[in-house]
Amino acid sequence: MLRLLRLREPTLGAGRTRRPPPSSSSAIVRALGTRRSTQAFVNRMQLHVATAGASPRGHGETQDRVLVHRLPGGLVVLVADGAGGIPGGDVAADAVLRGVEEDLVDDARAVLTVEGVVALLRRIDDNVERLPLAGQTTAVLVVLTEDGVYGASCGDSGAWIIDELGFDELTGDQRRKLRIGSGRAVPIPFARGPLGGTLVVGSDGLFNFARSDVICAAGRGLSLTAAACALVACVRTVSGDLMDDVAVAVVREEP
Repeated sequence: MLRLLRLREPTLGAGRTRRPPPSSSSAIVRALGTRRSTQAFVNRMQLHVATAGASPRGHGETQDRVLVHRLPGGLVVLVADGAGGIPGGDVAADAVLRGVEEDLVDDARAVLTVEGVVALLRRIDDNVERLPLAGQTTAVLVVLTEDGVYGASCGDSGAWIIDELGFDELTGDQRRKLRIGSGRAVPIPFARGPLGGTLVVGSDGLFNFARSDVICAAGRGLSLTAAACALVACVRTVSGDLMDDVAVAVVREEP
């Protein structure tokens, strides 16, 4: 059993922010266990993806969801974390995944711009609010193409790009309390240049409980599958349990 509880590296401090540029098959992972896949595109861009997740003992099925969807010229990664403390978080998270996947299958052009991603999340917020039994959920939707990395987020899940100099918190400006399903979600967009490191997209079960230097060490120094497993392992308590559901997707461009 893999137990990488301590990844030692000097603390990096604040993240480094890059200057943003001017502005079908899929796999749904219910965040229990690990997955690895390679998405190779017509533009010869090869993005390798690994996902992992877990839930605290005795909590039943996790409310965290991960969607990985291949586009003709890129990749879409979504993490949705059903809100605890109110009923229907899992229903809301499932609805977000279905909504994104249906839009991508019907017309992938919906996510070809930052504005399209924002509009998509707003539509899904309205739909989830009207859905019987649905609560609320976070959503981080990241699109990777040859030209750049962009997307939008609602709630407190996160997305970082990690490289040798530090990390860039793509979701640093998001509205943490205005989640999908509230009817008041405010998707905050982000945009960067081509992926120049490792993308980590995860729920708050990762970012609330793991130190930034530990996250960076996993994203920078390990293979994708090992990194995904290490990111789940690093938030386990001394007893081996978790404080919250955790789900993570790790993406890197490799030959």
